[in-house]
Amino acid sequence: MSRTGRGNVETMVRDYIKKNPELIISMRMGILNVSKLSRKISQEETGYNIISIRSALNKIFMENSSADTVHIDRL
Repeated sequence: MSRTGRGNVETMVRDYIKKNPELIISMRMGILNVSKLSRKISQEETGYNIISIRSALNKIFMENSSADTVHIDRL
């Protein structure tokens, strides 16, 4: 069984990352604390479970871990 759509939590987390693109850079450098970030997001975006947020963050970061980072190297 595979999901074709995104849930509310994943959509919210993706929107949060779009507003804070430095999170992707921090993740790629290995200096991001996902648990702490999930707590911060849950405080700012009320009504979401911390575990669900952390799961969505891990999924998104795994997707982006193999993405092209050429533009980051220029910074």
